[in-house]
Amino acid sequence: LYVGQDINRRTAVVIREYLLPRQHFSPTDQRLIRDTIENVAGLKLADGRAQDFRLLKPHDVMGDRHDPERCYLITTAGVDRLPTLRTALAEQGALSPVQVRAVLNQGLQTLESLHGQKYALPAGQIQTGLVHGNISLDSIVIQPDANSYYESPQLLIFLRDLALWDSLFIPPSGPNQGPPHVPTVADDLEALGHVGLYALLGHWNDHQGRWHNATLKRE
Repeated sequence: LYVGQDINRRTAVVIREYLLPRQHFSPTDQRLIRDTIENVAGLKLADGRAQDFRLLKPHDVMGDRHDPERCYLITTAGVDRLPTLRTALAEQGALSPVQVRAVLNQGLQTLESLHGQKYALPAGQIQTGLVHGNISLDSIVIQPDANSYYESPQLLIFLRDLALWDSLFIPPSGPNQGPPHVPTVADDLEALGHVGLYALLGHWNDHQGRWHNATLKRE
């Protein structure tokens, strides 16, 4: 991630760099992915309504004209520079039950919007219902909100790294590994449940099944 400045909008932005290394992606694959991401990276409600459902969406995307292995997504700096939930747990320890409930409630609200509404993609396609497909401690960023009804600070969360564009940069499977898994609504709900459990316990397991502990809170 790089911090930049949008001269036209006069706002700070984050430039997210994605890589297409040639050992995993052929020149044809690189060109196809660069074309695809321009058509899918970003979305809005099909009926034109403005609705903030706490999903971080890029407002610009581009391929590197001089290096076919690189693509860039431009996002809002204020949200994209917030700490991930994994970082917050590692530094501050487990969340309180009330805070975990806030994380789950907000996550479910975002997923309800994603799963149940019609969206227009940048290329003009209309998509009925979207699956996030990439929910984890790293794809949720948090912001403390001092104006809390329950306790201070209450956590305000945002979801990012939607699989619709993020998964384009996952190296293709080998010939004996079968087709890639297509994420479902059930996968989103299960992943959010795991996030809530990890936040409550203050530790989590990685892809190899190893458990990692968060730093204990100091009273």
